[in-house]
Amino acid sequence: MAETPLPPAARRLVSTIVIGGLLLTVAVGIIARITLEARGVSVVSWSRGIQLMIPLAIFFEIPFVVLAIYVHRKLKSALAENPEQLSMRLHMYVGAFLGLFVYQGYSLFGLTTYSGPGGFANAVILMLGMWMITVPYMLALGGGASVVGGFFGWLLWRKRTGQL
Repeated sequence: MAETPLPPAARRLVSTIVIGGLLLTVAVGIIARITLEARGVSVVSWSRGIQLMIPLAIFFEIPFVVLAIYVHRKLKSALAENPEQLSMRLHMYVGAFLGLFVYQGYSLFGLTTYSGPGGFANAVILMLGMWMITVPYMLALGGGASVVGGFFGWLLWRKRTGQL
């Protein structure tokens, strides 16, 4: 049996999840720098800031990649087994992406604006040094945010279809 390709909307969603995570890191980095400068907090140079943001971008992209893989697999199985559920699942997965996006943005902003001992550089070094704790923690909290967002996406689908 030939494998059914994903519709364009589903492919765009999977791509948006991956690209959105990277763009989030860039946007939050710029916003954090502007915020800290406005508060009068000394910040590192742009080149040093970019050097610190690269490992941070990789770490904060992990939950987005996991979500994209999950969404891709679930949409393929839904299309093969129960195509009438595709609209509902797209709503749920858009909500899951938005939930993860908001949570990761909030976490990233808190980390990038840290101005305690050692500042942002110290926070990045500690995060990298404790990656075996940091990654599962980010996946668990990001998964929770995705579940909450997915629930709101499901509620929106029910409202749009007149079932709520």
